[in-house]
Amino acid sequence: MKFLTQSWDSGNAAIPLIEDTIGHHFEKMTTQFSEREALVSRHQNVRLTYKERKRAVIRGGENIYPREIEEFLYSHPAISDVQVIAVPDKKYGEELCAWIILKANQSATADDIRAFCKDKIAHHKIPRYVKFVEVFPMTITGKVQKFVMRDLMRAELKLEVDKTA
Repeated sequence: MKFLTQSWDSGNAAIPLIEDTIGHHFEKMTTQFSEREALVSRHQNVRLTYKERKRAVIRGGENIYPREIEEFLYSHPAISDVQVIAVPDKKYGEELCAWIILKANQSATADDIRAFCKDKIAHHKIPRYVKFVEVFPMTITGKVQKFVMRDLMRAELKLEVDKTA
């Protein structure tokens, strides 16, 4: 993500007040303080680290934070664990996909999950794709491999990656 914003005295001028862009400073902070809290949205009870903030999904020009959607979905009584990823979409650039592990002896459908979200979160934050799984792909150290999930969904949905982005 690159921001072209620079600081100017008044309007556009030949010499910016500072040479660095907001995007440059954001990248620097993300690298230096990746585990520190970067954003708190009190009214939505969202707390993100710089690293999580950097992973925003952009759907139709709107930033969507997977962790925000995950935290909401954890409130569903049948969901044990959830991971939200972005998959390519021709119309919106990216679409949301939720991988869900259900609690023992619980059941739900993709339509049930979307109905649960309706009128509780913004329409553009409701996952278009919902996949029920037993486990998530993990590293040997126990971290979820979202890039593997994205690749599997691209193949399953026959989605192509936009090479121009």
